[in-house]
Amino acid sequence: MRIGYDAKRYFYNFTGLGNYARTLAGDLSLSIPDEDTLVLFSPGKIKDSPPVFGNRSKMEVCSLAPLGNWKRIRGYNGVLKREHIDIFHGLSNELPSGIHRSSIPSIVTIHDVIFRSHPRDYPKMDRWIYDVKTAKALKRASQITAISSSTKRDLVFYYHVDPDRIKVIYQSVHPLFRVVEDYKAICIPAGIPKEFLLSVGTFSPRKNQLRILEALANLPKENRPFIVFIGRGREAYMKAIHQYIDRHRLRAYVRILDNVSMEELLGWYRAAKASIYLSLFEGFGLPVIESLYAGTPVIASDVPAIREAGGDAAQYVSPFELSEIEEAISHPPVLNPELTLKHLQKFSPTQISNQWIDLYRLLI
Repeated sequence: MRIGYDAKRYFYNFTGLGNYARTLAGDLSLSIPDEDTLVLFSPGKIKDSPPVFGNRSKMEVCSLAPLGNWKRIRGYNGVLKREHIDIFHGLSNELPSGIHRSSIPSIVTIHDVIFRSHPRDYPKMDRWIYDVKTAKALKRASQITAISSSTKRDLVFYYHVDPDRIKVIYQSVHPLFRVVEDYKAICIPAGIPKEFLLSVGTFSPRKNQLRILEALANLPKENRPFIVFIGRGREAYMKAIHQYIDRHRLRAYVRILDNVSMEELLGWYRAAKASIYLSLFEGFGLPVIESLYAGTPVIASDVPAIREAGGDAAQYVSPFELSEIEEAISHPPVLNPELTLKHLQKFSPTQISNQWIDLYRLLI
């Protein structure tokens, strides 16, 4: 079996969607039988070795750069046939034009449709592009997969997809988080106390970091925890964040970091007393899984997708209720190892890889 992947994000995205693609391909390369191969299709030239873990001998890279922009769209099917692809998997909400007219079965994975549910977070042109690509992929695909039941419900609601066409397959975490005893402890920068809370995620209104700061400002100084934020965001929201910090004199209680490597991120999780993730809406809540894998308690939004990610292992608060947030950050939860271990089993790389392999073979 030769499995083709739209690997654009794999090679060119170094955050969420790229990490998803690299983690899935790496895990599958360690699980597929000897006769199977993963073929990673890149839209551009491959100058360096791809950032990947797993069994490199089970992966091939195919650049579509020689086709040119127009032929890359119209000529994809010919390349797939030339490479003897048995099944093609679009890893992030899109599929090649015309693949539904080929003899090659296809899968599209949908991560979220937040551009429909929370359109204010996206420029108008971006919303239109994402909407068109997603709608076309949903029609072309032999099989649709969603990374959560929450995303599946959104596809049924916004695109009227037959729920029987959608299979939910979760994602696992980066392999560094699975062997945490080998992690390298970080050196805590000056000014950050030994006990702190951690908030990981892109800065945006949907991620709700401003609400965390509001809760922090409402607490008496003697009860305020120190919070480390890791992420970056759009200029307007970042400006609002910094203005709020200065206006309420919170600089002594907050540190914002970006350009943090995956190894360093694991170290920050391990060092934190608890993590806090108060997003208003998600396709999935990967930082919740990362925190639990790292052995760090989680304060999370009580919204469906994040409930899926945290199960019974996280503490939930309303992302709108300041009193609940204040109570949670001033009295962080303690991890329950038994509940956490049981919950994380559903995100094990072996279980997820086996689900994909079974689905590929079923479609072929």
